[in-house]
Amino acid sequence: MKSNIRRHIVILIIILTFGTTTLYAQKDTIITKQGDVLIGSVTSVSNGIFYLSTVYSNDPIAVKWSGISQIKTQKEFKIFDKRGKLFIGSIHFDSTTDDNTWQVISKDTTIDIQKNEISQISKYEHDKLRDKLKLNVDIGYIRTKDNNSSQLSLGLGLGYEGKRWNLKMDYLSFASQVDTIITGRGNFGLTLTYILPQNWFAIGRSSFFSSTQQQLDLRITHSLGLGKYLIHQNNNQLRVYLGGTYNKENFSSSLEEFTSAEAFGSIRYGYYRVKGMELHADFVLFPSLTESGRIRSYINTELKFMLIRHFKLSLVYTLNYDNKPPVSSSKSDYILNFKFGWEL
Repeated sequence: MKSNIRRHIVILIIILTFGTTTLYAQKDTIITKQGDVLIGSVTSVSNGIFYLSTVYSNDPIAVKWSGISQIKTQKEFKIFDKRGKLFIGSIHFDSTTDDNTWQVISKDTTIDIQKNEISQISKYEHDKLRDKLKLNVDIGYIRTKDNNSSQLSLGLGLGYEGKRWNLKMDYLSFASQVDTIITGRGNFGLTLTYILPQNWFAIGRSSFFSSTQQQLDLRITHSLGLGKYLIHQNNNQLRVYLGGTYNKENFSSSLEEFTSAEAFGSIRYGYYRVKGMELHADFVLFPSLTESGRIRSYINTELKFMLIRHFKLSLVYTLNYDNKPPVSSSKSDYILNFKFGWEL
């Protein structure tokens, strides 16, 4: 009887020992420059921050990339160097042996990358749909008693990221009422981006835009372009791209459908701070190729502050301008909007 008890105890100890070893072998390990040892699972990498989920914290622990002394992951990551070359694998780094070299380990090879050559790191889970998806929902409402006005906005974004490409859907609806006069605008777009070598990328987009302020029932725009990242870092991105568009426009004041072709040039800048502040700025110019003297422009800036977990506050300014619309209508339409949102 006693021998059976001893046997069961030995078996239990072996199971617990190997089970614990296996459990931790499957975990990611980060040691900070302050000497903190963190064991868990890297849930995401964003803007130069590793987010590590642990059993002793309800919220993921945020660790700056620059504050890591050692890291060893079981998960795979996408790493771009400054020349736009892509590497995929788990990450090993130990500043006590080499402060300048990160190792990217795949099934077949181990590649050394100098730390100052790394441009961007992001999580890569090729077999998990959730890790490829990005979702955000925004809602904004402003009520002013003085002139009996109110504004309501609803935004939705959904993205899917592959190895070198990503697909993004965005929707925005905005309505404003002053006394009994209602104005509104809406936009729905699909964007496909493919990352090329040397920080180049190809981009295609289809969008559907309407604005009562500009008497525009619907503008359908299909565009293709080629661009390049001038700055491609975790917390700082600047890209430019050029291309062409084809438009179909219907206005409420005319039964005619207007078609046109345009060239376009775009500049997009993004800046990210560690504590959850983001700045995005877009400027696009559309000189017409088929209508003499007509130029459209689009400006969008967004200042975003992350709150707890996935919640955020945003201040957005958007301007659509057309110096020579096909019908007699307002040349500009702008939005200044304060939003509360959630993103995953």
